[in-house]
Amino acid sequence: MSNEIPGHSRAAGSRESAGGTSADAFGAAPHARIQQNEKGNVMLITFKCHACPDVVMLENLAQYLVGIVGKRLGERGVIAHDELDTAITKLEAAIQTDKKERAEHEGHFHEGEEGHDRHEIPIGLAQRAFPFLDMLRAAQKENTDVLWGI
Repeated sequence: MSNEIPGHSRAAGSRESAGGTSADAFGAAPHARIQQNEKGNVMLITFKCHACPDVVMLENLAQYLVGIVGKRLGERGVIAHDELDTAITKLEAAIQTDKKERAEHEGHFHEGEEGHDRHEIPIGLAQRAFPFLDMLRAAQKENTDVLWGI
């Protein structure tokens, strides 16, 4: 079940980042689609770490980001301090790949061209992943784990 919220904007780079539930995992649609469980509740995941404030995001974005770093988003989970180097490297590589692909398609949005409707350029992985990547880096600095579902 999903809900559309017209005119809803997502704050990129905020500690509480939202993620759309569109098919491409980056929320390409101009309206946010908020995922809900069978009871109608929005599914939020809270990542915790002793090195920084909590990071809250929608479940589908959390699942995507955790998948990039090689984990599964279960009811509870952990990225242990000894796994942070690999997790950060994988997430940074995915961000670089996304930036490269976006740069290649940059001229294909037809902004201002006659016969083409105006549309928003989708928010990229770098903006969506920043709070999570920032948390991973802080946890690495403090040699602590990143947890969810506790």
